[in-house]
Amino acid sequence: MNRPTTIIWDWNGTLLDDTWLCFDIANAMLLERGMKTLPDHNAYRDVFCFPIIDYYRRMGYVFDADAEPYEKLSEQYVSCYEQNVTRCALREGMGEILKALQADGRRQILLSATGLYRLLPQVKHYGLEPYFEQVLGLTDDFAHGKAALALDFFARTGLDPQDTIFIGDTHHDFDVAQACGCRCALLTGGHQHRTALESCGVPVFDTFVELGRYLGIALKKPA
Repeated sequence: MNRPTTIIWDWNGTLLDDTWLCFDIANAMLLERGMKTLPDHNAYRDVFCFPIIDYYRRMGYVFDADAEPYEKLSEQYVSCYEQNVTRCALREGMGEILKALQADGRRQILLSATGLYRLLPQVKHYGLEPYFEQVLGLTDDFAHGKAALALDFFARTGLDPQDTIFIGDTHHDFDVAQACGCRCALLTGGHQHRTALESCGVPVFDTFVELGRYLGIALKKPA
C-alpha cells in the first residue's frame, strides 16, 4: 500500500489502556442497581459497542425518561471515569510509534468520542500534545459517535482521505473510516474482541511493532 501521510488515532483503548477501568465502572454501576454484573473483561468486550447507549442496553438497562434516562447514567459514568482516568497507563509501544511517525514526517491527529474539554487535559497529563497536529473531541459527554466529527475535519482541512489511515480498537472506528473514505487498521487489546475486529475485513494487529511495520516504521520489540 502507499504509505499514508496522515494518521488519525482513536484514544480510548487504542492509545490509552483504559479497558480495565471501563469494566470496573460498568460493574460498579450494575451492582449499585442490583443488576447482573459482567464476569470478566471478555464479557465486557462482548457487549461493548457504539453508540454507547446501545452498550448500556446490552448490559440490561431499560431507560425510563422519568426514573433514569440515559443522560443520567452517562453523567455518573463520566464522573467515575474522570476521577480515575489518570490511573490508566498508555499502551505498551505507543510512545515509540508516535515518536517514530513524527520523525518520519507523518501528520498525526487524535479523534475521540470523549468530550473535548475532558480530552485535552488527558492528553496534556500524558505529555502527548507535541505529537498531534489537532485533537478532536465531541461537544458533550454522551458518546453518540464520531463520524460527523471526522467528516467535518476532512471538509475543513481538504485532506485526501486516500492518504489517511484511521487506527482504532473497535468496529465503530472502522465505520468512521468507511464514512470518510479513508483506510483503517485495528488493534486488539482494547474494547472489543479480535473476532469483532476481523469481521471488518481490514488489517488487525496485536502490537504496535506489527502496526509500525505495516505503516513502514521499524520499532524494536519489547524486551
